Amino acid sequence: MKIDKDYGQLAKGILKAEMARQSIKVSQLGEKLRAAGFDAPEDAGLRMRINAGRFTADFLFQCLYVVGVDEVTLGSSRISLKDYWATKS
Repeated sequence: MKIDKDYGQLAKGILKAEMARQSIKVSQLGEKLRAAGFDAPEDAGLRMRINAGRFTADFLFQCLYVVGVDEVTLGSSRISLKDYWATKS
């Protein structure tokens, strides 16, 4: 079965919407990622990665976490990003 959806574009939309909701620019996102101990390219590389919509679920969750998203709901599962990353520090 072929699926005609581009899930990278969906992930990009989710990340950009949350960044807009929190009034966070790409440069601030990079700073927040690095401050939290995550690898993040410099601004131009980060902007290209986000705009292409080609990134891992790890990267998406890291970004959502540093912009202040505490919880993600997928289907019937609730994922607490705050609790998850607290156990990793």
